[in-house]
Amino acid sequence: MTGNHENISAHVAAHVGEVMIYNTKLYRLIRFEDALDDDYYYEAIDVRGVRALLSCVGGCIWLKGVIPDKDYDQIDTSFRLTKEFLDELTKETMEKI
Repeated sequence: MTGNHENISAHVAAHVGEVMIYNTKLYRLIRFEDALDDDYYYEAIDVRGVRALLSCVGGCIWLKGVIPDKDYDQIDTSFRLTKEFLDELTKETMEKI
């Protein structure tokens, strides 16, 4: 089991901060998590800023290095700008309350 942990952890560490597709949704990988039920998870954040634990069993599609760099950069920038916009919109809404 330790070998699997080290292999998965090293693989995930190589993709931290990248945008990925998991179950048809875009996420940004935060880190590897193994604290729950002897299973392995990706800790990720979606475009709305919501954190999620995603099972490593389901797998994911890493986009960086798979699609052309220009396309990846556009997705990455759109992901970041959408999150920033939503953060600002939430802040403005909370100030009105």
